[in-house]
Amino acid sequence: MRLFILICGLGCLFAACLRKPNYPDMPVITLRSVVFGPNITPGSGALDSMLVTVHFTDGNGDLGLSQQDRQASPFSKYLPRTDSSKFNLRYYNFLLTIFAENAQGRFDTIPDRRTRTGFTDEKSRYGAFAPTDDMLKGQPIEGTIKYKVSDKLAFFNGGTPTQNRGLIVKGRRWYVTLSILDRGGNVSNKVQSATFIY
Repeated sequence: MRLFILICGLGCLFAACLRKPNYPDMPVITLRSVVFGPNITPGSGALDSMLVTVHFTDGNGDLGLSQQDRQASPFSKYLPRTDSSKFNLRYYNFLLTIFAENAQGRFDTIPDRRTRTGFTDEKSRYGAFAPTDDMLKGQPIEGTIKYKVSDKLAFFNGGTPTQNRGLIVKGRRWYVTLSILDRGGNVSNKVQSATFIY
């Protein structure tokens, strides 16, 4: 009898291991780490870089955008002229915003000084990650995404950023918020990092 119960127990355990996870089709993320320091990306020439790591789950695995995806509808960068916003959020799938403390103690977003194209500052560090083979199977998936930002993020001399906007100032606080977007247009939960002092 004990042997039968043991075999049944092992059978149930084995069946549970084979069962597909039941994740929602909307991506769900957890922030694992934010690392800020000089030249995380070798050879980038950046004064400072940031590496953000998130864990994700997605019920239908429709994550990631290839370069080819981003050139066609519904992911192309600009919307038709009839749309007043002109900017297509679905061109990106990693929605990272950096907030830095200004001289008055308030937090402002950091604009992207490389491409002042008229988009709002909140979109200045948005980017895209390509799909892995597992993301193209249409099945539940979980994993980790590592996202690098490599440009001038820090204001080294400890002064005040121009017009209280701009870079992370030495001795002042900063944090990031982020979410991800799947190919179906579902936006994940938004997560926020701890507050750091550079």
